Amino acid sequence: VTDFPSVSPHAAPKESVLAGTNAFCGFGNQGVKYWDADTLSKDRDMLLAIKQDMHQALWAIANSNAMNGVNSSTHTVNVMTWWRAAYIAAIGASGLLTLAGLAGYTVVRIRSVHSMANGPVAASK
Repeated sequence: VTDFPSVSPHAAPKESVLAGTNAFCGFGNQGVKYWDADTLSKDRDMLLAIKQDMHQALWAIANSNAMNGVNSSTHTVNVMTWWRAAYIAAIGASGLLTLAGLAGYTVVRIRSVHSMANGPVAASK
């Protein structure tokens, strides 16, 4: 695993993969013109290196503690805890407050435009 590519022009992602780097942290395509499916699909060495890298990464996961207790009958159960409910309620409340604020802003804006259009006499009534 490396986080070095695309930091400087000296770090070459293609050569890193060919040399056995399995994962990149924060890798993007800044300045890398050949890093697309069309170009890579024509490069046999790169495809073999990607295949080997994926094999190694998946082997490490399958043979690590990440897979302990996971078998064909494993399933997940979603549990609504009190703090999740509170978090969802806080999101909903902040959304409603945002909508109320936008509605208030719109009303004030419309009234201000109407009072300017009708002049100072209409505003004093």
